[in-house]
Amino acid sequence: METLKEKFEALAHRIQSSGKPAAAWFPQFTPVTLLNAENWWEALAVCEYALVTHEDEALTAGFFELIFSAYDCNVEVDLNEEEYAYWWEKVISVCDRVAVFNGAGWSQKGAQYSEARYGKRDLSLLFPCYEKAAEMGSPEAEATVAYWRYMGYCRLSHVDVLSYSSYRDVEYCCRILYHRPRFYSHPCMALRIL
Repeated sequence: METLKEKFEALAHRIQSSGKPAAAWFPQFTPVTLLNAENWWEALAVCEYALVTHEDEALTAGFFELIFSAYDCNVEVDLNEEEYAYWWEKVISVCDRVAVFNGAGWSQKGAQYSEARYGKRDLSLLFPCYEKAAEMGSPEAEATVAYWRYMGYCRLSHVDVLSYSSYRDVEYCCRILYHRPRFYSHPCMALRIL
C-alpha cells in the first residue's frame, strides 16, 4: 500500500512532467472540487509547482488562498500521526514560501498554528504571523491586527498558552479566535455561544 508521501510525490511528478505551466492547472480547482481530499492534494502539488517554476506571484497567491480557504481541514482530519506530520511539513513549507512575497502565507501559517493538533499547536504565533501579513499589506490581516490591538488582545500573544488551565484556554480562544471579549462564568457557556 502506498504511503501518503509516495502518493503525493507521484502526483507532483505527474504535474511537473506534464509540460503545462502551473497557471494552466489553476482553473480546474474550484471550491466544490477542493472538498475532495484527492483534489486538494493535487492542488497543493500544483501550488508547489507554481512556487518552483516562479509562476506569477499574484496568481500563485490567489491560488494559495483558494486551496487554504478551509478546504485543508477536509484533508487533515482523517490522517494518522505519521501522515499528519507529513501534511504539516508540506503545509508549513508552502506557507513559508508564499510568505516571501505575499502576506497570505503569513496569515495562513498563523491560522495553521492556531488550529493544529496538539503537539504542533502554538497560539502564541498567531498574532506575530498576522502582524507580518499586515506589514506586507494583507487587507484581512491589517483589519484583524488593528481590531486585536484596539481590543487589547495582542498582549496575550506573548503568553505561554500551554501553561494555562483549561478554563483560561477557553477564555483565550474566545478572546483571540472568536473576538469575544468575555464569556459567561463557565467554559461550557462559551462553547454554546460560539
